[in-house]
Amino acid sequence: MTAPALRFGLTLLFAATVPAANGPNAHAVARPVAAAPRYDLRGEVIALTPDGNGLIVHHEEIPGYMPAMTMEFLLQGAKAADFREGQKIRARMYESTPGEFKLEDIRTESPGPASALKSGIEHNALAAPGERAPEFQLLNQLGEKVPLERYRGQRIILNFIFTRCPVAAMCPAATARMISLQRLAAARNIKDFQLLSISLDPVHDTPEVLRAYAETRGVDPVNFQFLTGSEATVRRLLAQFGVIAEPSENIWKHTLATVLIDRDGRIRQRVEGANWDPEVFLRLLP
Repeated sequence: MTAPALRFGLTLLFAATVPAANGPNAHAVARPVAAAPRYDLRGEVIALTPDGNGLIVHHEEIPGYMPAMTMEFLLQGAKAADFREGQKIRARMYESTPGEFKLEDIRTESPGPASALKSGIEHNALAAPGERAPEFQLLNQLGEKVPLERYRGQRIILNFIFTRCPVAAMCPAATARMISLQRLAAARNIKDFQLLSISLDPVHDTPEVLRAYAETRGVDPVNFQFLTGSEATVRRLLAQFGVIAEPSENIWKHTLATVLIDRDGRIRQRVEGANWDPEVFLRLLP
């Protein structure tokens, strides 16, 4: 068979195997998926994501699409390691899958010296793994005074969130992980531990607000407390636990960290970000 005849024969074979569009066995014909719309974004790099595959960026308002906020982004055509905290960037943003956002065509606007947020942290006061956790006395969602000393002899898993956080991948995800951890531990009959979430927005997050936040999410208050206190106390704890948080246009630019404090009051484990596996802590709660 000559080459032209071979091509003709293949064309006929293909046509014979495709059901007629209007026949009884017709199948839907695949159509190209429309590309996700792109939006211009301008913001500041707050941190790299814990897995090193993306950036946490506080961006300006995207008119008609999204208010100014802090959120996680995956990268298209770039490496997170090429960016630094405090760096100003411009990029094109799009939703790659529902709830997952990517940046492409990223351009830097500043060399990215140490972040202005970082300058507010007293590094010599940072409590590192192996060191004693800083003492505090705060108010829980019931308005009760809660000193850290109350839980001496128990394991404590502690993080910082704020109730108005609009970014699903940040505070809401961190709270969901804590709730999952609480429920998995109960199913395995693991006891003698406390979950503590300290609000980094104490002016807004009063005990009443925190109580509504916990009840809405079905939190069991037996061993999961939401805490608030004076601005000075919270700012000191943020610095001591190495969490960056600065107010901006009624929201907070912030990073996330979750720490495990052992029975002796020492920090045993620290995990950055909100996307952590509850098993990381469950393995340390025998």
